[in-house]
Amino acid sequence: MTHGISENERVSAEPITGSTPGGRVFMTLIFTAFSILCPSASAQKDLELYPVRIDGRWGYIDSGAAVIIEPQYEQADFFSEDLAAVRLDNLWGFIDRTGRMVIKRQFDDAEAFSEGLAMVRLCDRYGFVDHKGVYIINPMYSTAAPFSDGLAFVGQNKRKMMIDRNDQVILDNLEEAKGFSGGLAPARKDRMWGFIDAGGKWVIEPQFRAAESFSDGVALVKTKNLYGWVDKSGKFLFAPRYEIIGQSNSAFSEGLAAVLVNGKWGYIDKSGKTAVPARFDWAEPFHHGLAQVYLGDEIYYIDKQGTLVWGPPE
Repeated sequence: MTHGISENERVSAEPITGSTPGGRVFMTLIFTAFSILCPSASAQKDLELYPVRIDGRWGYIDSGAAVIIEPQYEQADFFSEDLAAVRLDNLWGFIDRTGRMVIKRQFDDAEAFSEGLAMVRLCDRYGFVDHKGVYIINPMYSTAAPFSDGLAFVGQNKRKMMIDRNDQVILDNLEEAKGFSGGLAPARKDRMWGFIDAGGKWVIEPQFRAAESFSDGVALVKTKNLYGWVDKSGKFLFAPRYEIIGQSNSAFSEGLAAVLVNGKWGYIDKSGKTAVPARFDWAEPFHHGLAQVYLGDEIYYIDKQGTLVWGPPE
């Protein structure tokens, strides 16, 4: 289904010039004191902004807890390539760092920009738009993953493949795969996972029960019963030792990875040493020096020393 969009023509996804501030959440930030700051657009362009929830709505603050974009969205993503996906009235669009809506709310789902393109969903079909909201790849795929290393993993029903930015098929008839990173992508053959290069050659032979894309130069994999991380030669950083781990949140980021120890989450470094003791009920990857963690139902942010930086109001 292409929702009235021809597969042979590129169409605009209605970029607009209106002004509506907002927020989407992959990380949650709640803090004890707020101040409103309105820097110039040029100054805001270089700010690192964090999505926050205030009275049930999402906006953005800077690292000093100053409100930059007032909360009014249902969800908010982190900024990537100076744009962030936000949701209001169940539709997604993209704002810039001043809160101006750049690409009109019109998508059923939207991911962060990567390599100049954002993956979006209309009904049950995925496509890719550029920074102006123009479809570079029309929504025609039943499954998709964001672009990385110039390629994206997509599916059309049972057909699985890798495409380039011109929507040309580079690798076809894959059993299953995930996104490229650092020149390698996890791929499955006969129910076992390994890693292939852009030519489809096996660089790390299928031998794992599960595998994730490379992040920070290493990839999370599962042996028969245990999880660990391998480098690009397939060598383990240290012996796999984790029975349960979160595949979505345990990728290394900024030198640390979240791990589950005795029912609590903490962080380790690439040598396997504890960097932040396990005391949280959930933990997300680090993002610009901060990570989202849960204590009970409350959400906090910590720095790499494990110090609570932001938390819910008293």
